Amino acid sequence: MAIGLSLLIKTDGTKLCEFRFTSPTKLKRRKSSLGKFPDVPSSDARLKAQSYRELISQQIDPIDKKQEKELAPSTYVRKVGQFENDVKPFFKGRLISSANSKI
Repeated sequence: MAIGLSLLIKTDGTKLCEFRFTSPTKLKRRKSSLGKFPDVPSSDARLKAQSYRELISQQIDPIDKKQEKELAPSTYVRKVGQFENDVKPFFKGRLISSANSKI
């Protein structure tokens, strides 16, 4: 296996591909699961580990980058959904009637 890439075998026999590294931003040891083996072929795990190493060389924490990518769209969708479901119906009749009553 490649540097930083390991195969974790749990007590129940489950095998997980993990990438262990020192975070360039937090300066702490971290690990990221790349998936269950053999669902994730070792060749795919090696490619993912290589992409993580490239991010680390650019002083980017791969886990933080992955979380940013996953959270950004879901936060936007959640806020738009909240506006559509909660705020819009609340103001639906109020804006027009409020403007007419002041005139």
